[in-house]
Amino acid sequence: MPLAADRVRNQPRKLRKSLKALPKDLSAEHVHQLRTRTRRLEALAEALGLDTRKNERRLLKAVRPVRKRAGKVRDMDVFADFASTVRIDRERECSLRLVGHLGRERERQARKLQKVVAAHTPELRRRLKRSEGLLDELLVNDFSNGRKASTEATALALRLEAELRDWPPLNRKNLHRFRLKVKELRYVLEMATGAEDNFVKELGKVKDAVGEWHDWEELAGIAAQIIQHKRCELLARIRSKVEQKFEHALAITNRLRMRWLGTGSKSGERKSRVKSFPRAAPPAILSASVLAS
Repeated sequence: MPLAADRVRNQPRKLRKSLKALPKDLSAEHVHQLRTRTRRLEALAEALGLDTRKNERRLLKAVRPVRKRAGKVRDMDVFADFASTVRIDRERECSLRLVGHLGRERERQARKLQKVVAAHTPELRRRLKRSEGLLDELLVNDFSNGRKASTEATALALRLEAELRDWPPLNRKNLHRFRLKVKELRYVLEMATGAEDNFVKELGKVKDAVGEWHDWEELAGIAAQIIQHKRCELLARIRSKVEQKFEHALAITNRLRMRWLGTGSKSGERKSRVKSFPRAAPPAILSASVLAS
């Protein structure tokens, strides 16, 4: 079967389960799970061309505010975790001020998330149930519909692969947007049976590395607003972390582009300087061919 049917069909059910089991005291694990499942559902709908259907169009509209609110809570969890790893005895007061601010903001965003979930859950669960039936029809009961769904996913994978291949030299301004495309392609390829596992793993490494740099950068911006005195060692340490994470993320992302996509260069270098790099077969296209087979 071109698509991993069980893997695809389970996405609406998993999100429906997360909404039903969402506790009042939101843990970081619950929030992360909710956010990931909403993102996967959005990627699924786009990959299979479901966003043209009435039920799925309204489903995505209701999912969007939940995903955004979950993302804000998740950000505070990540920022607080990072802040707790930067310990400087002389800057204990600044550290406590920063961590305290993140904690209060987390509580505020969690309350907003609970309200959004409560408002949208009845509709979401009803429409998710309908989507489960639709996916059964597309992937199990009707061969021609299954082929059409595979074709939609293939087209999206090829388009994303082309965008990553033709991306301009990476820098601070476009690296995070590159990550969003990487994440989307990874979601699509994970739907395939026999997808290129090593390539999917490399996409995951890039997603994590760039995401970590971006989170540290966001934390540095918050810290700069919260910490009042000049020449704060804590703030300097956080900014140093930002630079370290950026260099690592840039290196691992350029490695992906050169090794797997046959393109890319270090920041500021012209593409002509890497034309001699051995070009591997495009894994996204190989994985997409699995989707379409």
